[in-house]
Amino acid sequence: VLIAMVALAPLAAYLALPCLAAVLLNVAWRLLDVHEVMGFLRKAPRDDTLVLAATWLLTVFVSLDVAIAVGVVMASVLFVHRMAEANGATMRAHSDDEEGVLGRLNLPVSVRLFQMRGPMFFGAAETIARALEGVSPYPKVIILDMSEVPLVDATAIAALEDLAKSSHKHACQLVMCGLDGQPRRALNTYGFLREHEVVMAATRDLAIEKARVIAA
Repeated sequence: VLIAMVALAPLAAYLALPCLAAVLLNVAWRLLDVHEVMGFLRKAPRDDTLVLAATWLLTVFVSLDVAIAVGVVMASVLFVHRMAEANGATMRAHSDDEEGVLGRLNLPVSVRLFQMRGPMFFGAAETIARALEGVSPYPKVIILDMSEVPLVDATAIAALEDLAKSSHKHACQLVMCGLDGQPRRALNTYGFLREHEVVMAATRDLAIEKARVIAA
C-alpha cells in the first residue's frame, strides 16, 4: 500500500484544489476527537479557548504553518502574562519597631526595610513603584531583603535603578541582604551594585546592624 501511495502521489497534482481541500477536511475531521475538543472549549479558561480557536481557524482558512506560528506566540504571551500575575514579586514594607511575621525588628526610625518575595521580572516595576509611593519622608537607609528572590531580569533591574536614583536624590543609602545565585550575578553583570554603591549584607540581621551604623 505504501509503495502504491508513493507511486500515485504525483497524480495528486492533477486534482482540483477544492477536491483536495475536501479530502483533507474529511481526513482531519475523522482524526479529530470532537467530544474532547467540545469539552475543552466548555471547561477551559478563556485564554486557552482563544488560542485553540485562533489556531483552528488559521489552519482552515490560511495555512498550517501560520497557525502553528501564531498559536505558539499567543500561548507564550499568555504564559508570561499569567506568570507575571500569579508569581510576580511582592514587596512589603516594614517600619520601625514593627511586630509581625519577622518578629520585632527594632528598626531605627530612620531605617525602612522592604522584603521582596518571588521572581522579579517585568511585573516588578509596578510593584517597586507602588512601594516608593509609600516612602514619605525618605529614611536615611532603605534595606532590601532579597533572600526570597530566585530570579531578576533586566526590566526589574531598571526598576531597582529608579529606586536607587530616587534614594540618592534624597540622601538615602541602599542596603541589600540575602542576595545570592542568579540575582547577585545579574546585578553584578549589570553594574548595579558598584554604580550605586549598594551596601551588602549576608543576612537581614547584619543588614539592620549596618543600617544602624549608617543612620547614626
